[in-house]
Amino acid sequence: MLKSKKIKITLGDTFIQRKCAHCKNPVTFKAHRIERKIVLFEKPLYTIHAVSYISCPICDLKREISGTKLKKYLSGKTHVLML
Repeated sequence: MLKSKKIKITLGDTFIQRKCAHCKNPVTFKAHRIERKIVLFEKPLYTIHAVSYISCPICDLKREISGTKLKKYLSGKTHVLML
């Protein structure tokens, strides 16, 4: 019984502290990853698609971001974000 399943993973807070483009509040953005996996009898086998994004914790505005940039934002090596 092969199926696909969408799994949301919360990666934690980023080191980005800026005003949100939508709600104009100064916030620390949250990092998330959504993966679509092939599952066999409710056991995930492998990932077929993954999307990383950051979101505003107040208004839930989401921006897709590449995996390499996300790693930098989570480690605190960069502090500039263009929304």
